[in-house]
Amino acid sequence: MKRMQYDLKLSELPPYNTISGSVFSKENKQRKTQDGLFNATKLQNRIEELVALRKCGDYMLDETDHSSSDLGKAFVAAMPAHNMTHPRLFRTYRVRDNASANCKIWEAARATTAAVTFFRRIAIGQEGSAPEENQV
Repeated sequence: MKRMQYDLKLSELPPYNTISGSVFSKENKQRKTQDGLFNATKLQNRIEELVALRKCGDYMLDETDHSSSDLGKAFVAAMPAHNMTHPRLFRTYRVRDNASANCKIWEAARATTAAVTFFRRIAIGQEGSAPEENQV
């Protein structure tokens, strides 16, 4: 939320309540034969809309002139499907070691919701690497 310039005030939670209401609705349920109970595309679309509304850039790591102190430092954690012992951290700030891909904000949100009971897995990472290595 900090990357999207929210101050965690109760007055700013309605967009999130609206998103959860549509994403976890009866209309967004998938057939039992598909991965996850809910359609992940609806979640992606709603997050992309919110990011566009906030005009804060598409990526977790902001490459513009904003200093990290202006926006605060934040990260999103997700567990890779191929290695459940080491979480991947998608950060809003640079690090020297163990840096993850600079993914889009919606991708980070999807990675944190990739519990197979709710949504299908998502692959995030550098081009050219094996897709199964990047699934979270």
